[in-house]
Amino acid sequence: MIDKTMLNKKIREAADLLLRDIQLMGPDELNENLRYFAEKAKNVAEGILEEYIFSVVSNYTEGINAIKDTEILSKFINFSSGYQQQMLDWIKNNPLEVKEEMFEIPQAKSVTTDKDEISPKIIFGAGTALAVGLFIFTNIWIALAAEIITTFLTIYQNKRISKQNSIKEEFEKKRYEASLHAKKDKLVNGMISELEKWLDLGETASNNIITSFGI
Repeated sequence: MIDKTMLNKKIREAADLLLRDIQLMGPDELNENLRYFAEKAKNVAEGILEEYIFSVVSNYTEGINAIKDTEILSKFINFSSGYQQQMLDWIKNNPLEVKEEMFEIPQAKSVTTDKDEISPKIIFGAGTALAVGLFIFTNIWIALAAEIITTFLTIYQNKRISKQNSIKEEFEKKRYEASLHAKKDKLVNGMISELEKWLDLGETASNNIITSFGI
């Protein structure tokens, strides 16, 4: 079985390291950390599937489960068409990709003031910013990264332009921070769930390939 427990553990550790104090970051730090998180999640999932592939190879070439039929074994370990190469081809044809997209920042007084007050790197034009996320089956996690950045910029800019700490402003700040953390949790939980589905597809492909060898 593919180790989904390890997937969950490692991705949550990465989230705790990179996204824990999300409301305290600067704009560029947030964007870079979202990128690092996406790259880490990708590497974790791919690494777990690769370890599974190696364990399958070991299981059928060594020990009591080793393939006894020399012809089948030769086909199984074939460098260009054997089990391992077919699985590596599956990963290539079903890639996890870290992508970036430009998006429009919704018109709001808190984020449409002088863009230089926000960040010279994260903002690329009037009302536009860059979102980085992990593409698994759709761009949903890139879109959610854009939502996180938009909510964050609202909080960040409000801190800069606010001259008072009225009850209403404090309430708004807490509301946006709660929204920010909810979106972060949705990102982490959602990516784990989709990566588990990706691993399930990899395991199904593995089983089909094994069956094709008559094992």
